[in-house]
Amino acid sequence: MNDMKFQFRTAAFGGFNKQDVLAYLEVSSREHAEKLTTLQGELAEEKVARSELEERAADLDQRVRALTEENQRLAADLAQREAELNQAAAQRDTLSTEAVQLREKVGKLEPAATAYETIKERASAIELEAHSRALAIEGEAHRKSRKIAEEMEDWLRKFQAAYDRLRGDVDATLGRAVEELRHSEGEIGKISEEFSCHDAALQVLREKMEALNGPQAPQPLPTEESGQ
Repeated sequence: MNDMKFQFRTAAFGGFNKQDVLAYLEVSSREHAEKLTTLQGELAEEKVARSELEERAADLDQRVRALTEENQRLAADLAQREAELNQAAAQRDTLSTEAVQLREKVGKLEPAATAYETIKERASAIELEAHSRALAIEGEAHRKSRKIAEEMEDWLRKFQAAYDRLRGDVDATLGRAVEELRHSEGEIGKISEEFSCHDAALQVLREKMEALNGPQAPQPLPTEESGQ
């Protein structure tokens, strides 16, 4: 009901017509109650929506914390793997040094073998036996050197392949974790915007309810006597 268009009839002895005043009060009270009920329903819906948004925000926050912990765990695991790789590289250097030392020993034995070959025709049976032993030592040294070198290369190939697989798995997992974090940040931004919209809607509802708390009665119309 539009309060500005409602007019009271005047009584014979001045003032308002009682029935008009009662009718106005009844209509005004009914409309006020209807508006209040509507606003209360809207307010309840806003509270439910806000509660759902808070639950979603809490769930996303928990997911972000879990992803952050997983990211930290993967970073620590990667650091440990890199330390193991460095240790393996140090062992490889040690093996390479030992292989060089074996080659040097073999190089030192080769002149002796040549000398034994030169005097073989003139040496006695003891010298021939010594020469045979030298050749055997030389052959064994070559065999051990080749075996160590082959084992070292095979071990390095296997370790490099395992490290490449691990690094690929870690990079893929980190990529998925970063993508999930970015997606979660976008969802949190959307929720913040929705909170702002709901806050503005709640403020409008409060202002409407405050406006309904105090309707003012219209001014009485002048009587015929007062107009003369």
